[in-house]
Amino acid sequence: MAPGIKLETLSGEPSESWTPEQSETNRVNWNLQNLLIEQTADTPGDICLIHVGDPFWGAKHPSGAIDLSEGAQIQIALANLAPWFDLPGLRRVLMVSGTDAHEYEQNSALINLAPDVAPDVSRG
Repeated sequence: MAPGIKLETLSGEPSESWTPEQSETNRVNWNLQNLLIEQTADTPGDICLIHVGDPFWGAKHPSGAIDLSEGAQIQIALANLAPWFDLPGLRRVLMVSGTDAHEYEQNSALINLAPDVAPDVSRG
């Protein structure tokens, strides 16, 4: 989870947003991701990001979740992916679909994330 992320409340009012505290695991994973981004930035040519992990916690295993709402988890996933989008050579992002345990029914979280990641993607 990105440090300092502000999650919107149901009202959508900025004054009502909140910032979850990072766990030690969040900090370790964030630092590892930044290391990978730095190494990838040195790659000459076009970059294709292939995301094979679960970008969402989901709702099946509630213990340890920061927020079980699909909307909050999409906000977290976008904040986590944002540093990758700053890579000048990034040309393509592929995301492997996970299970209902992490992506809600019918992969709805990933389907709802896709237009924010790639607004020109058709939702056919």
